[in-house]
Amino acid sequence: MERARQVGNRHRARVTAIANPRDKVGKTLCTLSLGMSLAGRGRKVLMVDLDPQGGLTAVCGLDGGLATHLGDVLGGALPGKVSLWDVVREVTPDTLLYLAPAEITLANTELGMLRRLGRELVLRCALQSVVHDFDVILLDCPSNLGMLTLNALAASETVIVPAEANAMHLRGLWFFLAALQQVRETLNSSLQTLGVFVTNYNRKIGHHRKAVAAMHAAGLPLVTRGDITPQNRNQPYPYPISMLIPEKDEAVSELVRRVESWLGSGYLQVRTPGV
Repeated sequence: MERARQVGNRHRARVTAIANPRDKVGKTLCTLSLGMSLAGRGRKVLMVDLDPQGGLTAVCGLDGGLATHLGDVLGGALPGKVSLWDVVREVTPDTLLYLAPAEITLANTELGMLRRLGRELVLRCALQSVVHDFDVILLDCPSNLGMLTLNALAASETVIVPAEANAMHLRGLWFFLAALQQVRETLNSSLQTLGVFVTNYNRKIGHHRKAVAAMHAAGLPLVTRGDITPQNRNQPYPYPISMLIPEKDEAVSELVRRVESWLGSGYLQVRTPGV
């Protein structure tokens, strides 16, 4: 990890949250695909798994026998005993993609944080130890609007909202977008919505078209995935990982372009893995 740190210290990382209180809408796969794509373009990326279920940690193959994890950084009722750098792991050796892993005890951390002074700002403070060592930090939020999600929104400059093209879910989406406005008014006035990433969409299904039409009518900044047939709902995710491999999905590429535009032309120096 020392070599990884030595290539940093040139600027502050840009931080974005991937959030939606609804479960199984693609938050983890959006985070992973975006992280892989940006790392493949020479950006040094840190993904932070804020979900106690550790879905992102498991997908990255780092869910077994963790000596330290994000809960040790955030603490609980009391501050954590290690810095964020102490838990960061390379997803694959000699790449630019890193992970701060989660474990089930992160749920106890969240409960303990409710008794902390400045509890909504715990993650923002923790990120200070790595903010000069990465280009982009992606925060994979749990499927609720609890303390960990609020910490992510308070620490971020932008938020990406994965959302299913499902008319039945629109009420929940409007609720979350209203909650984002409350976050701007009370915790983070600079928080911007980078896009609503539409998942599990098939234009041949009427209620999918109706949902997307309602989102367009509301003026949401949509990123659609094209003509995709819904998968078996018994799967652990609403679509297989292969459908989100970088460069093989038009909507992922569009999302990456939006993030690159947000980063700004010439803002970052493109790096080579291992340098």
